[in-house]
Amino acid sequence: VQHNAVFLRAKAAWKVNWMLRELVTELGEQPARLSENMLEQAGKHFATNNGQALIIDEIDHALHDIRVLESIRDLSDWTEITVIIGGMQGVERKLRRHPHIYSRIADVCRFGPASLADTKAMCEAVCEVAVADDLAAVMHEQAGGYFREICNAMALVERTAKRKKLALISLADMDGRRLTNDGRSTARGA
Repeated sequence: VQHNAVFLRAKAAWKVNWMLRELVTELGEQPARLSENMLEQAGKHFATNNGQALIIDEIDHALHDIRVLESIRDLSDWTEITVIIGGMQGVERKLRRHPHIYSRIADVCRFGPASLADTKAMCEAVCEVAVADDLAAVMHEQAGGYFREICNAMALVERTAKRKKLALISLADMDGRRLTNDGRSTARGA
C-alpha cells in the first residue's frame, strides 16, 4: 500500500487467462478477451507506472501450470518490474524445479513466528480498539506467533470490545473465552 504495489492472490485453479484477467482488473482496466492482449495491457500499465511492483501471494497455487509462471516472468522481463512472490514453507524447493524461473529470484526471505513486540504492533496498527498488554501477551502466546491466529484473536477481541462498548480491552474483559482456533487455549492465560 505504501508503495502502490499491485497485489494478487494466486488461486488453486489459476490458468494464464484467469491470472491476467485478475491482474488487468486490479490495474483498473477492462480486461481484453485474449491473453496476449491482456499481457499487453498489463505491460503498458507497468511501463507507464515506473517503480510499481507486483506482489503475488500463495504462489504455491500457480506452480501446477508453468505457463502462469512463464507469463509472470514475461511481464517482468518486458517491463522490468519487481515481482514479489509469497508462498508456504517448501515453495522455494518447488520453484527450484524451474531453474529458468528460480534463477531470476534475487532474494529469499523466510518468515518465522511473530514476536510479542510484533503482536503488540499488529494490535496497535490493525485493531479498532486499544489492546492492553496482558491481553496482547496471551494472544501472542496462544497464537504461537502465527499471523493468521493473531488476526483471528484480534477479530474476537474487537467484537468483544464493541459489544461491551470498551475503548481499551484487557484480559479480564475476555471472560475466559478462547482467543485462537486452537481448542486448548482460553483467555485465562496460556
